Amino acid sequence: MSNSFSKEYLFELSTIKGRAIEVIFIPNSDGFKKYGSRIVIETLYEDVELELMRNNYHSNPPINTFGMVRAIVLDKVSLSEHQRNELMNTGFNTNDIFEIRHL
Repeated sequence: MSNSFSKEYLFELSTIKGRAIEVIFIPNSDGFKKYGSRIVIETLYEDVELELMRNNYHSNPPINTFGMVRAIVLDKVSLSEHQRNELMNTGFNTNDIFEIRHL
């Protein structure tokens, strides 16, 4: 497991910088088993989550948290409708991430 990619880092790339994110999962992780080896996403937040991410991001020093991140898949053909819905409603764990590429 990797703790090198925090929820706030994904927030910065997707929400602050407006970038699409390619998430490459650790082989055999839950994210890998649910969504395959890679997905291209935009992060998804409810109002309360968005406020928390903003506060953590702008804290001095910044606060980094790890756990579940919900998202919208941008490469829709890579996932089934069930997988897309699960990604939007449940998401994936940041600890399942092997590598991030911002597009």
